[in-house]
Amino acid sequence: MTFKLEAAITRKVMKLDDRRQKNGDPCFREQPCTDHQGRKYDSISDMARAYDLPATIVIGRFYRGWDLKTALTAPIGYRRPKTVHTDHEGNVFNTQREMCKAWGVSESLYRIRRNHGMSQKQALTARKWYQQKGGQE
Repeated sequence: MTFKLEAAITRKVMKLDDRRQKNGDPCFREQPCTDHQGRKYDSISDMARAYDLPATIVIGRFYRGWDLKTALTAPIGYRRPKTVHTDHEGNVFNTQREMCKAWGVSESLYRIRRNHGMSQKQALTARKWYQQKGGQE
C-alpha cells in the first residue's frame, strides 16, 4: 500500500473515530468495544479478526453507516438489497426507469422535474408543454 493511500485511510478512520466518540458509540479504533452479541473485545481490529474480516472492511462499513450486526456478519463483497421504486399509486417497480416507462415519461425528464421541486405524482403525470397548448405528441 502506498503512503498516500495509508494516510488517506488513516485520516478517514480518525474522522470516523471522532464522529463515533461524539455520538457516544461504544466502539473506537483502539478502545474496548462490544459486538452485537455482547462479547467484549480490546479493539475493532480484534473484533473484526474474530469474525474473519479485515479491520479496514469493518471500519469502512461503520463509516458508511452500516449497523454493527450487518458490518460484522455480512461477507466481503456483500451488497445491500437494491431499493424498489414505488409510484404515487402504490405500484412497485424494480428500477426508476421501469416506473418512468410505465408512465410514459423519460427518466431524464422525471429527474429534472423532481430536481425542480415537483412531487412524484406531478413529475410522472404532468403533461408536456405542447400537449397543454393543444398540440399533438
